[in-house]
Amino acid sequence: MKKKKRKSKIEKFYLKNKVFILYTLVSFFCTGILYSVYYSINLITDGNYFIANLIAYTLSFTILYLLDKEVFKSKPTRKKKRIEQLTMFILFRIIGFIFDSLLLMILIEKFHIDNMVSKIISSLVTFIFNYITNKLFVYKNKLI
Repeated sequence: MKKKKRKSKIEKFYLKNKVFILYTLVSFFCTGILYSVYYSINLITDGNYFIANLIAYTLSFTILYLLDKEVFKSKPTRKKKRIEQLTMFILFRIIGFIFDSLLLMILIEKFHIDNMVSKIISSLVTFIFNYITNKLFVYKNKLI
């Protein structure tokens, strides 16, 4: 009879937090896309952070949607459920975009914080909102 190999604390931690860890890695990847596009469009538009944010958000969150379906193991087979999931994702991303844009505006216009530093701050806050809404409403899993 084979002895069961005991799992290390790291393995236990990973298994317990696998979805959050994968979501974080996917989010970092998409955030890299978001920042690259935001920075580039910001340069092209001579500092129009709203347009830069809109284009960056649209591109990065299209990619994020496709990857998040894998992270949350959510692949509805019925067309109605797929449309509902996509609709919820878009709805919460629009809310997140509005929140992110307002926070950007406040940080840049009111507090005179550098454009890119403001984007980092707003992205960190929005990351938490996105994780919670994905987990609870879009992919309908229990929180953490």
